Amino acid sequence: MTNGNKNVSLPELSAYFQEYVALTKQNSADWVFNFETSTTPTQADILRLKMENEIGRFKNALEIAKLENTQLSNRLADTKAQ
Repeated sequence: MTNGNKNVSLPELSAYFQEYVALTKQNSADWVFNFETSTTPTQADILRLKMENEIGRFKNALEIAKLENTQLSNRLADTKAQ
């Protein structure tokens, strides 16, 4: 179970995450939206920009996590070397 949500299993969450990561590697101009309700071009542009913003934040969070991991690994190596 994840985050108290009993409707999403870890394998499902993994699949969602992989889909999201794949989305971050695509050019947002190539995205095709499939809306359940009628949507104006302006509404679609707003959604596209919101998604681009979230993906940008996600990429930055991943970069921060990588740098923090490197920093912690270096500290651990230094501690072991002493």
